[in-house]
Amino acid sequence: MLPQWMNRCIKKTRQGDGAASFTTIRKTNAGLTLVEVLATIVLISVAFTAVFFVINQTHNGVKQITSREQMMDESRTIINHIVQASRRESAVVTADPARSLDLKYESGGQVAYSYDAAKHELSYTSTVNGETRSGVLSAHVGSVSFTPDRAGRRIDISLTMTTPGGGTYVASTVVNLPSL
Repeated sequence: MLPQWMNRCIKKTRQGDGAASFTTIRKTNAGLTLVEVLATIVLISVAFTAVFFVINQTHNGVKQITSREQMMDESRTIINHIVQASRRESAVVTADPARSLDLKYESGGQVAYSYDAAKHELSYTSTVNGETRSGVLSAHVGSVSFTPDRAGRRIDISLTMTTPGGGTYVASTVVNLPSL
């Protein structure tokens, strides 16, 4: 047995008036049912959840990339600082491979780099022309290695940076020293 409104639609459609049957359905079914409203709310909430998930993943990805780029920039700055100090003039090099690098220039100045593993800091102290400067180059250093060759003419430098998320970035270079 069909509902009354369907019977009316079928009769009008058989008479060839399809548009009239649509109007009849609309007039007899005014409003939305609770099931239709709930289904709409569920679909909208699923869509918002998906959008939120995508935005959150994108945000986390950008944070990781930004953090990694910051570590790369810091490692480049540290290596450039050491390279410039090493090539400034002829120097005698002494190093404790995992802790420090000392450069004593012929002119009497010196630059000392030291690594504090407990604080993850690489700092320097520079005395050139009677002026002393010191500072922390980075507080994100996981490990450092200063390895001069036996002749004292080059230094292998390896630097491991740690990101706040636990990732690491390794940078290394070889510095050829000016002749004495």
